[in-house]
Amino acid sequence: MAHETLRTEELTVVVGDNEDGTGEHSHHRAGYNGVWSLTSVHAPDNCFVPSVSGLNLEHLMDELFMTEEGGEIFEPRQHPMQLERLSDTSVRLLQETSPLTGVSSSTTFTVREPHAIDMTFEATLTKPPRAGKAFGFFWASYINAPDSPALQFVDPDGIWCCLNPDGHGDDSGNTVCHAGVDAIWGDPRQEYNKHSLTHSFSQRRFDQPLMFGRPGDGSMLYAQMFDQQQPVRLCMSPSGGGLNKERRLRNPAWDFQYIIDEATVGTQCSLRTRVVYHRVPERQVRLQPEPPAAHLRLVDTLEVEPGRFETFLERELARRADHRCVDSLAELLEADKAVTVEGQVRQGSRHEKDDRSRVDDPRSWILGRSNARKVEALEAALDEVRARLAGLDRDVETVEAR
Repeated sequence: MAHETLRTEELTVVVGDNEDGTGEHSHHRAGYNGVWSLTSVHAPDNCFVPSVSGLNLEHLMDELFMTEEGGEIFEPRQHPMQLERLSDTSVRLLQETSPLTGVSSSTTFTVREPHAIDMTFEATLTKPPRAGKAFGFFWASYINAPDSPALQFVDPDGIWCCLNPDGHGDDSGNTVCHAGVDAIWGDPRQEYNKHSLTHSFSQRRFDQPLMFGRPGDGSMLYAQMFDQQQPVRLCMSPSGGGLNKERRLRNPAWDFQYIIDEATVGTQCSLRTRVVYHRVPERQVRLQPEPPAAHLRLVDTLEVEPGRFETFLERELARRADHRCVDSLAELLEADKAVTVEGQVRQGSRHEKDDRSRVDDPRSWILGRSNARKVEALEAALDEVRARLAGLDRDVETVEAR
């Protein structure tokens, strides 16, 4: 058993080999590799089914895969792996040449601040496919009892689509191909196992090489993107991770495949993917770049001090302080979210105006890389109060002396 822990400000990522876990990971079952545990400061429970894993290399596939003569279908589970630490933020999982399909592979996991995991997969075929010319790789991420099991993807018309098949294989439409390739795998003359996800194609197609789901109670976003389009296939099983008896929910598998059309001895394969695991409680996710603002926004007037929380602060300000800066009441009423220099704030149908202090009074400021002006103003106000109290004490003494 070998595992290593990687951390960012938000994430704790445990990467392991395909042996049984021990100690605090004794529940991990042999055969499953990759990310044993993914937790966040916003979601302390494992995103993945604790006994298995995520980003788990599951299948090495030629055209005999899922046939009677094809042999072991879970070859990466059976062949030993070695885990090595590369740095504080990176580990590498190695698997020497597999006995059946002749694949040697290297998978590097690197965490990125504040909430991302990069996976780089490299493999070499030391023998040709046993049948046909194509070769494929299959990864599974077993998600722990999400309220919503579905995966989302974008079709060629730019429409968000929901992938939530009825079953595991058996022509349930589990696999979605890119719009530029045919939905086919294997030899049409062969008879394949009806429960194969690889052969269970959806009639829909994806355009952008990304997918996302909402683990747990839906407040977290699990988004995965890839560096290639046509070789990638998105895949989902509604029950691949088994049953969560406590919650009475089935654990889906959010999977992906990487297909090489022309494979032979010495073919080198490479795929990079990034997983973002991030809290998005309002369930609004922007996956396209935000267009430049046509008007000055409140966030544009602020500067963030470089440091550990710089990225987090910039992101939160962009989300929470995107009010348009306006000069008049008329402009305020026209905008959905706006603010005036006098301190009037509009957000939807809600209007606010706090007249308890002047907007230019530093004593009421709560933002800023330095609170020196606020402290100075408060100390000056304190001196005034002390002077008034001293004057009142003298007045009291004068009255009492009469």
